[in-house]
Amino acid sequence: MEPVWQLDPQWTFLNHGSFGARLERVAAEQERWRRRLERQPLRFMLDEYLPELEKVRRRVAQLAGAPADEVVLVPNATYGVSSVLRSLKLSEGDELIVLDQAYGACRAALDYVAERAGARVVVVSLPVPIASDEAVVAQVLEAVTERTRFALLDAVISPTGWVLPIERLVAELKQRQVETLVDAAHSPGLTPMALTRCGAAFTAANLHKWTCAPLGSAFLHVRKDLRDEILPCALSHGMNLPVAERWHDCYDWTGTFDPSAWLSIPLALDALEACHPEGLTGLMRRNNAMAQAGADLIRDRLGFEPTAPRSMFAAMVSVVLPLPTVPKLHHLATDPLQRRLIEAYQIEVPVMSCSGRRILRLSCQQYTTQRDLERLVEALEREVTQMPH
Repeated sequence: MEPVWQLDPQWTFLNHGSFGARLERVAAEQERWRRRLERQPLRFMLDEYLPELEKVRRRVAQLAGAPADEVVLVPNATYGVSSVLRSLKLSEGDELIVLDQAYGACRAALDYVAERAGARVVVVSLPVPIASDEAVVAQVLEAVTERTRFALLDAVISPTGWVLPIERLVAELKQRQVETLVDAAHSPGLTPMALTRCGAAFTAANLHKWTCAPLGSAFLHVRKDLRDEILPCALSHGMNLPVAERWHDCYDWTGTFDPSAWLSIPLALDALEACHPEGLTGLMRRNNAMAQAGADLIRDRLGFEPTAPRSMFAAMVSVVLPLPTVPKLHHLATDPLQRRLIEAYQIEVPVMSCSGRRILRLSCQQYTTQRDLERLVEALEREVTQMPH
């Protein structure tokens, strides 16, 4: 079956990494669940919802490489991160490690819980461009002291798209008695996952991005020895159950909501795997190659260098633009160059100021074509090379 995406064909959409995109089959599946619910809302929510959700949980756990009893569904990775952070028992003087490129919402949550506890946030600055993933490991480990309690690290860094050696970082920190919360917002469908092998205490990941499930689809993995300590941000009926029995209930029912996004996840995974003869593994490899081709085209035609070695990228790559940074913007604001690409060319691609550099991040999914990459390069050639540097 030929994959049919809902994207407007008038746009050159090179920003899959922000909110993903949905196949028409997935939208139809979500609508099917909504109609099923609305035929008899009470009986659906009381009799059908939880058994169906358990099937979804098992499928998600298989994707994540973890036992199903360590996985819960959440609305988004930010919710998962906040649930972990607000459940931590921190003391005054504790130190918490975070990267300077951490996702803004997660960093805000970390700052909030640290301030309330009198803990200290230690920011690890990573240069742009960076020489290797070894440099990331060295910088993170250098920040560890006898007071370090916890680290919030990205599996894939959002602004630059760098894929970090997260298994090694988790192992090295664990040797130093430091537990890790992995923000894996981009990982499912972008890179292989093996959470049990990784051994991180906590991992939060989105399914609406690279696995193209409906918006509102994400999961939180909590290592079994810590599971009962981590409660969701919204507390509901599950808190009335015995501690040993309540964990899944606490997350599965945080109040009345539309569960159709979660229940559509298995079909979304099936539909995405059907996009490539070799399934999701083949699709990830294809998208990686397309993104690398885009970075090569930008470098060869315009001379803009990638922000990291090829080995640190998957289907998201970033390049350094020869432009000055712009002042910090509201989190929903758009960079002036990005706005120009939108209005003049109908090209959607993020431009950001990061670590003292102006960068462009390119994301490629099954719908991305060579012509899309060429349109971007042609637009950058007209706009950036004519700007005062």
